[in-house]
Formats: sequence, C-alpha cells, structure tokens
Amino acid sequence: MTIHKKIFISDWEKILENNIPIYNFLPSSLQSKLKDLILIFLDDKRFFGCDGLEITDEIRITISAQACLLIINRKGKTYPLLSSILIYPDSINKKVERIENQFVVTDMRRSWLGDSNARKGQIRISWKHAQLGALNWKDGQNLVLHEFAHQLDQEDSCADGVPILNCLNPQHAYMTWNKIITDEYKRLQSAVENNMVTVIDEYGATDLAEFFAVATEVFFEKPIPMKLNHSKLYKILSDFYGLDPAEWSYFSQ
Repeated sequence: MTIHKKIFISDWEKILENNIPIYNFLPSSLQSKLKDLILIFLDDKRFFGCDGLEITDEIRITISAQACLLIINRKGKTYPLLSSILIYPDSINKKVERIENQFVVTDMRRSWLGDSNARKGQIRISWKHAQLGALNWKDGQNLVLHEFAHQLDQEDSCADGVPILNCLNPQHAYMTWNKIITDEYKRLQSAVENNMVTVIDEYGATDLAEFFAVATEVFFEKPIPMKLNHSKLYKILSDFYGLDPAEWSYFSQ
C-alpha cells in the first residue's frame, strides 16, 4: 500500500494528464485546487481492491480526481458519509438464487458497473469503466461522476435527487431546485416515451435520484448542449457545483 504524500508528486500529475484529458484544459487555479483536494481525499478515504484487483496509485488518483472535481468549489468536508471505495476490475457480478420445488436454483449473474450506499459509507466502482469514463469526456457518460453524485444526493439520508444546498436562502433554493428538477425529469420521461433523441441519457428517466446523477454526468461532459437545451437545469447545477464547464477551453476544441 502506497503511503500518501503531503505534496502532489510528479508521478501523480502524469496520471492526471494521461488518464483524465480534461485536467490539461482546466484553469490553472482549478488544477491547483484539485490537487490539494485529492490529497485530503486520499488521507480521508480507504480504497479496497475486489475480485483480485490490486489497488495502485493510478487507480487512487484517477478515481479521486473525478470525485473531487464535483466538490472542488463546494464548502464542507469531502463526502462526509463516505469511508470506503471498493474497486472491481470489471463489472460487479452477483449470483441470483431462487427456490424452485424446494431446491435452491442459481440463475444467471446480475451485473452492474457501480453503486453508492451512504448508509454503509461506501461506493463500488468498476475500474475498467472508470477508466473509459475518464478518457472519453465528451460522451455524457461517466461512472465515477455518476456514483459520487449519488453520494452527494444521499448526504441528507434520502436518495431523491435533492442534495443539501449550500446557500443563503435555503427555502427559496429548494423550491426552485424541486421545480426545475421535476419539470426536467418529466420532460425526459416524455421524450423517452416518444423515442426522441435527448441530450440527457434515458437512464435518467428511471427516477429523480438517477436523473440527478445522469444530469451531473451531462453537466460535466456535455455542458454546451445542456446549456443550450436545458438552460435552467444547467444554471442550478452550475450554482450547486460552483462551476461553469461550458467556459472550459476543452469543449471548444
């Protein structure tokens, strides 16, 4: 197990540059803040390899950087309910068993890529898909951003698409948030039902919690299309995360 350093060493910087292309296009002030936050994150959270996976600095830095980008301009602790990050080499599999004629029958395995459980203080992530999500930062799909957005949503012990809002006027902010999120969620549901092409992935139509997580992926990876097609949603997410990705030079290439 690597001992965490008090400074951000050059090998870690190379991991950021190679594994997370958008890092190279962030304003220098955000790059510095991100590295500082990663150091705090690494000291505060424990990584565990599952299914034979060995945890390396590449895994820690790649996942920590994406997680910390979500909270880079947010006040408070780094995911206060989260203590453990379980990393799998590929999809997470589980055997599904049922009772048939008094015998236990094992069906096909159920697979998924990751999940977040604030009550248990853990997140589970497929390393393969975490890598793919970081390398392709323009497809609107990012497993790490998705699961850590769930963690933010769950900080109030309720997975409902309404995270804790840091603001001066909470009552007004929550009313605005609920209206915009609900309206956009219904809009996505309608689009999916009518087989329309959408900026926000159709998985966001599952429920409000998934909508918030999927919208977060799009906010960070397709900010310009979101700002053009879902301006109110973009605005509340920009206020929540304290960022305006549509202005980053990465998206003007």
